[in-house]
Amino acid sequence: MSILEHQECLSLYWDRNGRVYGIRAEIKNSTLSVLDSGLIEPDVEKTFTSAASELIEKLAAPTTHLIVIGGALNGSVCFDLTIPSMPESDIREAIQYELTRYIPCDMMELAYGYRIIKKNEDIIEPENDAEIEKIDEKVSMEELEHTQVMKESEINPQPTPDGPEKLHLRIFAVLRKEWNEFIAESTMAGLKFDAFLCPYQIVDPLLALQKEIFIPDCDPEFKFVLFENPPERNMVPMDTKWEADTIPSAKELIKLIGFDSLPKLGNENDIVSFAAPMLNATYALSKNYSQDKPHMLSLPKELIPERFRFLKTLFIVLISISLILILGLFGRFWWTSWSKLQSVKNELITVNEKTTSIRKHLVKLKKIEDVMAEIRQEDIGNPNMAYLIYRLSGVIPKTMWIQNLNIKEKSAVITIKSPAGKQSTLLPFLNNMKIFKVTNSNTKRFSDGTENILVTLVFKNKIKPPQEQKQ
Repeated sequence: MSILEHQECLSLYWDRNGRVYGIRAEIKNSTLSVLDSGLIEPDVEKTFTSAASELIEKLAAPTTHLIVIGGALNGSVCFDLTIPSMPESDIREAIQYELTRYIPCDMMELAYGYRIIKKNEDIIEPENDAEIEKIDEKVSMEELEHTQVMKESEINPQPTPDGPEKLHLRIFAVLRKEWNEFIAESTMAGLKFDAFLCPYQIVDPLLALQKEIFIPDCDPEFKFVLFENPPERNMVPMDTKWEADTIPSAKELIKLIGFDSLPKLGNENDIVSFAAPMLNATYALSKNYSQDKPHMLSLPKELIPERFRFLKTLFIVLISISLILILGLFGRFWWTSWSKLQSVKNELITVNEKTTSIRKHLVKLKKIEDVMAEIRQEDIGNPNMAYLIYRLSGVIPKTMWIQNLNIKEKSAVITIKSPAGKQSTLLPFLNNMKIFKVTNSNTKRFSDGTENILVTLVFKNKIKPPQEQKQ
């Protein structure tokens, strides 16, 4: 059994007279047991929903119990419907189309739910009456699941040349006006429950061997009959009031349901009225309930019990803490990544600055290299200057020295540093040289007792360095 399936159930049912019956049931090791039971007598000052709320409090079921209710609703009907096999997503639309052929009213005026009668829930006709009489002992849930499996070919036939595979549904429909009134009264009474169940809708597979089923508390004027072709159940009016004597009584149905104990009440005649809530409890504790629930009559959220509030709160807290931790780790990771990113950006800025500096330096070196290349392309050296300095150093007295020399192609301007008054001594030496003649001379004296002698020389012939003269 799935962990999502309940182990305990509280089942309530009210009849057309306003009596409310309820049991607390438990399933353990595939065996059903009645833990507690109770009933509320009709009271003109109470609605059946308020009486149901009172009985729930009286039975004191823990919040872990699944709560299912059922009752006699005016304008309700239960019947089988056979349609072509199709995806479950398309079934409800197909039902809406087919219902207008069975119920003479607008679809907007109906509320309905359905069950898919599956292969292991098929309905077969008992082979003989003796087979029914044999089922007079208490039967466990496990035995029922094995003994009440239908012949697969009767309810879910394989595709044949005569037609496609069929899908068998069991519909419970009620006038929307009656359903809305029930919902409103349940809300006002503070009634909380998980599902509304019609016993006739869920008799199979538990009572699959019964061709006719009659539960007076559901409807004393109708029975639920299995037809052979097609194998469908439908509600049929009771022919006479004595016909009930030929149909298994509610007390016999209770034996077939398979509880190992019965409700304990002062009046044993009241036990037969517990057939409906016991049947509903048996179905609610089976695996079929969780499979069928999405297709049954839907309930508003405010009517569904809130269970495991502490666990839900704890779960939310744990989720919140987990999210905070995850966000914290993410924030820390983000901050670390951001810091590293900033560090990388700063390093890139530094590298870019250094790269820019290097590029500027390379540009500067390139310019220097270009200048050097231009210099290499020019004629290097000035032999005239070297030769002139050589000749002048031979005639200039030791007390004088050349301070500046500007030589051109045919002339030269020389600045000679000398003690004051030595110009007249220098000029004769210069005029005696054969390679040039003095054309101009000026003197500039300084307060320290020295003077600059500025002499302009004009070359008489082109100067030939000593190497050329020797050649």
